[in-house]
Amino acid sequence: MNQQKGAGLSKKASTEDYASITSIMFLIFGTGQGGVPVVTAAPAMAHGIYDFVMRYRQHPQFTLRDIHLCVYSVADVEPVETALQSFFGERILS
Repeated sequence: MNQQKGAGLSKKASTEDYASITSIMFLIFGTGQGGVPVVTAAPAMAHGIYDFVMRYRQHPQFTLRDIHLCVYSVADVEPVETALQSFFGERILS
C-alpha cells in the first residue's frame, strides 16, 4: 500500500456529513481502565449530553433522536438512570 500518512484526514467535517445520524451510543467514559465510579461519571456525561441536545435541538439539520449509554453491569444502570432523570426527567428513559 502506498498511502501517505494522514491521507484522508484533512477534510473538515461539515454538517452534511452528519445530517443523517439519528442514533448514537456512548460507553460511560472513564469507568473502565480509568477507574472512575459510574456514580461519578454518569452525571458528568448526562450533563454534557443535555447541554449538547439543548444547544442543537432546534437546528434544522439536527436529526439525532436516540442517545444510548452502555454500562458494564446491571448495578451500573441505576446511577445512569438517576443521572439522566436529573437532567431530562422521566420522559427520556425507555
